[in-house]
Amino acid sequence: AQERLAIWGAVGACVAMTLGLHQNLMPMITTPVAAQNIYEQQRQMHEFVTDHWKSRVAANDIGYIGFQNDEYVLDLWGLGTEEARRLIVANDPERLRKLTDKHDVHLAIVYETLFSKVIPTDWWKVAELRLSSTRVTPAYSSVSFYVIAVDRGRCLQAIDQLTAFARTLVRPETLIVDTGACGHPEMPRNGMALN
Repeated sequence: AQERLAIWGAVGACVAMTLGLHQNLMPMITTPVAAQNIYEQQRQMHEFVTDHWKSRVAANDIGYIGFQNDEYVLDLWGLGTEEARRLIVANDPERLRKLTDKHDVHLAIVYETLFSKVIPTDWWKVAELRLSSTRVTPAYSSVSFYVIAVDRGRCLQAIDQLTAFARTLVRPETLIVDTGACGHPEMPRNGMALN
């Protein structure tokens, strides 16, 4: 009887340790990486928009971008903008153009994968911000920067702002700026591959 009790006690201890590891150890391991993810993506988007762009912006993840930002932030995902939500529900293929045109927005920062089928062909992809660490927190490991309805001069200005911003990053290599994105004004620039 005592042997059986000892075996069940050992099994119970193993189960308790396993549950404890999952509930206590895993968060201890993943929390620093998740915090780094937020810093490398959400915080960097916020800093670029508030310190460099200083104008209206569109995004699908507006939380940190909108925090302490005096400029208008257009929510493309529909959580903070009823108009966007209705266009998404209607599956309107022109929803991004309609929203950015109506709200006079000339920069979009988006998870490209979410919008790959509806990104207008005349949006110019000028940069991509990538995580340097394993992804824990954000939905995707990179965000893309698009300039919208601007002339070549304003496009080049955006590239200059992104290039200057990259120099301020702890890991400047995580912001890949396509310095040739403002080339020929009639070339569609969305979905371009940035090395």
